[in-house]
Amino acid sequence: MPLITLCIVGLVMCYFAYTGFKSGFRSLDDLTKYTGSITDKGEITVEYGKSGDKTFQDHFYINLTGLDYRLTSYNMDERYGHLDQALNRGDIVTVYYAEAHNLYQIEKDGEIILDISDAHGRGLVMGFLMAGGALFVFIYAIRGHRRNWDNIK
Repeated sequence: MPLITLCIVGLVMCYFAYTGFKSGFRSLDDLTKYTGSITDKGEITVEYGKSGDKTFQDHFYINLTGLDYRLTSYNMDERYGHLDQALNRGDIVTVYYAEAHNLYQIEKDGEIILDISDAHGRGLVMGFLMAGGALFVFIYAIRGHRRNWDNIK
């Protein structure tokens, strides 16, 4: 594989590691806080990828009065029964969400229904996996192409 391609792959992986670590160390102060009544809730299947490489993931969503967009939460095991049982239409909740409408925390009657620590764990796992992958790609690129550099001399 050409050296430039490996470097680009490594840099992309570094970017994803950065976003993972950023998500993993995010605090509630960094997020948008909103309190409103639940108008709709449930699970939605989100489609990712191109026509030949599509993957589908289930997300939990809520709509709140006063917001023109849907807030979503993704859990790797895609189990949302506890959220569905704890939240009902008409409930007043306080949510913390990011710019991409990703839910980080939901509070109802002073009780935390969805905790930000769940997102911290997912972000840190992604950050460490991507950082390790980027390190592997860069080491592979340097070691593999060092042989070619020796032949040029």
